[in-house]
Amino acid sequence: MPLPPKTDISKIEAQPNRTSTASIHEGKVSDVAADIVHAAEDEFTQEQYNKLRKKIDPQTYFFFILVMVNSIPNGGTTAFGNLVYVSFGFTNLETLVEGKIPQQILSILWFLVAGYITLKKSDLRFYIMIVSVIPACTGMLALAPLPHNAGQLWVRWESSRSLHCANTHPESNPSALVIWTLLPSNVAGRTKKSVTGTVRFVAYGAGNCIGAQVFRDKDAPRYIPAIVVCAVMYALEIVLMGTWRSYYIWQNARRDRLVAEMGLTKEQSLHLGRLNAEEDMTDWENVHFRYSV
Repeated sequence: MPLPPKTDISKIEAQPNRTSTASIHEGKVSDVAADIVHAAEDEFTQEQYNKLRKKIDPQTYFFFILVMVNSIPNGGTTAFGNLVYVSFGFTNLETLVEGKIPQQILSILWFLVAGYITLKKSDLRFYIMIVSVIPACTGMLALAPLPHNAGQLWVRWESSRSLHCANTHPESNPSALVIWTLLPSNVAGRTKKSVTGTVRFVAYGAGNCIGAQVFRDKDAPRYIPAIVVCAVMYALEIVLMGTWRSYYIWQNARRDRLVAEMGLTKEQSLHLGRLNAEEDMTDWENVHFRYSV
C-alpha cells in the first residue's frame, strides 16, 4: 500500500525502549525521568510484596493443611466406602440399608446438634470439630486389626458405625463444614478472602486426589493400609485443630495487650476495628480484629 503523498520517511524515528534513549531527553532531564520510572517500579514491586505477605499468614497455611488432611480420607471413603462394606460380607442392598441410610440420618442429627450448640456458644466450634473426628479415628483403628471372617461381621459393622459421626464428605461432616465457616468469620479483606478461598479449594481437590489412590486392589478385601492412612489423617486432623485454636487464642491475647498499651477501651477498639474493616484492612493488619474460635 503506497504511503500518503505528504509522508516524509526521513522523519520517522524508531520508538525508544527506555526513557534514557529518547531523543527529547538530554542530560539531567533524561536522568530525572529514568529515576522517576525506576522509583515507580520499585514502589510497585514492594507494594505487591507487602500485599502478598499480608494475605499469606499462618492462618492461610492452617486452612491449606487442615483442609487437605481432612480431604484425604474423603477421597477414599467417598469412592470406595461401599466396597469396604461389601468386604465385610454384606450384600449391595445391605450396604445401602445398613450403611448409607443410617449414615445420612446420623449426619443430619449431628448437624442439628452441632448447629444448636455453636449457635448458643460460638466459641465451641473447634471443640465440635474435634469431637466429630474422634469417633472416626477410633473406628478406623478398631477396624484394622479385626480378622476377616463371618463371625466378626457385626463387630466390624459396629466399628464402622463410628465412621459415620465424622464422614469426611463436606456435605455430611460437621468438622469439614465448620472449617469452611472459619473463612467468612476469621478472614478480613476482600482480596485476602479470595486468595484464602482459592487456597482452600486447591487443598480440597488435592486431598481428594491423594485419597482416591489410598484404596488399592491388592489390599482387598481388608484394605488395612488404607484404613491405617485414614486413621492417621484423622489423628493429625485433631492435632491441627488444637494447634489452630491455640494460635487464635494467642493472637487474641497478644492484640488485647497491644490495645491495652495504647490506652484504648474495649468500645474504642471495636469502633476502630469497624473503621479499619471499612478500609478493607486484612485481619493480619488490623490489630483490633479478634478471631472467633
